[in-house]
Amino acid sequence: MQALIGMLLCVAALLAIPATAVSQVPQDIFGLTETGRYESSQAPDASKKKTPTPTSTPTPTATRTPTPTPTATFTPTPTATATATATFTPSPTATPTQPPSPTPTATPSPAVVLYVATGTFGVQGILFTIDPATGALLTTVGVLHDAAGNNYGMAGMKYDPFSGILYGVTADSSPTDPNWLIIIDPATALVTPIGLTGPDPSRWVLTDIAIDPTTGIMYAVSGFDQKFFTGNTQTGQFVQTGSTQLGFQNGGALAADMIGAIFGVDNFSFYTYDKTNGLPTLIGTTGLGNLVRAADFNRSNNVMYGLEGGGGVDNNHLRWLVTFDLTTGLGTRVGPIPVYDLDAVAFIPQ
Repeated sequence: MQALIGMLLCVAALLAIPATAVSQVPQDIFGLTETGRYESSQAPDASKKKTPTPTSTPTPTATRTPTPTPTATFTPTPTATATATATFTPSPTATPTQPPSPTPTATPSPAVVLYVATGTFGVQGILFTIDPATGALLTTVGVLHDAAGNNYGMAGMKYDPFSGILYGVTADSSPTDPNWLIIIDPATALVTPIGLTGPDPSRWVLTDIAIDPTTGIMYAVSGFDQKFFTGNTQTGQFVQTGSTQLGFQNGGALAADMIGAIFGVDNFSFYTYDKTNGLPTLIGTTGLGNLVRAADFNRSNNVMYGLEGGGGVDNNHLRWLVTFDLTTGLGTRVGPIPVYDLDAVAFIPQ
């Protein structure tokens, strides 16, 4: 390596000699040289001294050190691991399903409250509510009393859908105003007397009343004779419009259905009554063991309910809630009512 550097330095020195130095060499030197070269080539005498031609010093050739070619290292390509091929599971074709038919929503029946009141045998009049489904006692509204605190025993009650008033008729044995038409506040049991049912209270003994929901007319039957009445709700007076021809009512329940037809129970028989003359039409026997003292229709389903008790095989003070088949007259017990001496019933819508 050092020898190579030295040679390169010499070459560089030669190249640095100025041209004027060369031009100062005597021209005859070149002529002599050429002449001598000529003579030498022409002269036969080989012994003549020959001027040697200067031999140029060879320029050292740089030695090329070959760059070693890197040997490629064989890196084996990793063998690909076979990937499990997913099995194509076709999605099940959905079977068109018909939308379900909507379930008809039952129209709710209007809410009603069933009121009952005591009054037989001269007992204290008290207003209650009971369960129409079982006859169980729900509430005790209170003692039936007027503003002065007088007590009233009931023989019948009905709600007037036109005026929204709960009317009642007092029992013949009521502690106050027997055989009077009165107004009852169903929220407090407060009584407002209207008037006597007739000119002779001893003969205008009413066993029950009914109000036609299509006209608002009040009807009544007698527990003294066979009279059939309509009542004046302003004065309390009842006027005979016909005769039942059944004699006096025994039990004497009376009620009007949703279209104004009048039904009643006398003794153990079930009737309809003509509203113009009171004539009865027998439907059948009740099949019950006791009399039916009062009745009313549940306006939400047009079912006739009654208070069964007394005058029969059971204790006179016991009462059962019953319903009736309007086509046969048969009565069916719903359940016992845990209150004695009930004699009036009325449904009131809420």
